[in-house]
Amino acid sequence: MSAGQNPSAPPAKDPRRRTVYGVEYVTADSLTSLEDWLDANCQGKWSLGLEGMDEKRVKKTVKILFAIEDDKRGFIAEFARR
Repeated sequence: MSAGQNPSAPPAKDPRRRTVYGVEYVTADSLTSLEDWLDANCQGKWSLGLEGMDEKRVKKTVKILFAIEDDKRGFIAEFARR
C-alpha cells in the first residue's frame, strides 16, 4: 500500500474513529500515475491498494481510500469519465 499526505492537512482527532471514503477503480494506467495525481490533488491522507487484475494483466482494480470526502469527489470528477 502507498500513502500520501498533504503536510498542511489538519490531523485527525482520533485515528481510531476516522471516517474513510473509498472507491474502487479499474484502469490500464500505471499505479504510479494514479499515485502522482493523488499526491498533487488530495488535501488529506489517502491509500491505494491493488485488489486484482484481469487475465491478461492489463487492467487493474484498485481500491482508493480517502480521509476527506472532497478528495474522493475530486478523484471521481477527474477519473469517472475515463
